[in-house]
Amino acid sequence: MRFEKKYIIKISQLSKLRSRIISSKSFRINHSSQIVNNLYYDNNIYNSVDQNLLGISDRIKYRIRWYGNDEEVKAKFEKKCRKDIGNFKEGNNAIVLNNNPWKVKISNLPNLSELNNLNVLKINNSDHLSPALLNRYKREYFINEFGDRLTIDRDIVYKNCRNGVTKNDFNIVVELKYNSEKINDGLIDFFNLTISKNSKYVNGILNTTNNIFE
Repeated sequence: MRFEKKYIIKISQLSKLRSRIISSKSFRINHSSQIVNNLYYDNNIYNSVDQNLLGISDRIKYRIRWYGNDEEVKAKFEKKCRKDIGNFKEGNNAIVLNNNPWKVKISNLPNLSELNNLNVLKINNSDHLSPALLNRYKREYFINEFGDRLTIDRDIVYKNCRNGVTKNDFNIVVELKYNSEKINDGLIDFFNLTISKNSKYVNGILNTTNNIFE
């Protein structure tokens, strides 16, 4: 089980936060920054979005994740599960897509039934799940001596897979990912930030659709 805390900051705060992280002894750079891409699946009434907005504690999201901008995509399929206040992933099945989803028509995006090696995930009603949202962002990675991770996501882009609408998100998302229920997150306290209920998938759908959840 993994626990997460999420915070939203403005671009004007980013340089100060990064300097604070690097100058402190609690976190260090884990590896170089990467472009993270996700293709999310949902049913035709966006059930995953609804469950999030209603605060349902036990819920599941299905996505393909890959890194970079290559034409041929070496990705992994993930079943991301939330239970109470924790998260865990199932699957991580390696898949290869001949065409980068950002570079094809939304009508040609892969359906779950077309992908290989998904039977071990025990996906119920996969025929009712179709591509819902593409997103991408640049992620910076930091880690401490206990293996707790801190990431900074910026340059966030959403593309709705059903209407083609694309939007930029100029917020910065800071995430703490840790394996125990408590963590000393003094770096975040330094900015006096408030924990945010943030889902890039939900934000992307809400920002690219016409008030269907009102």
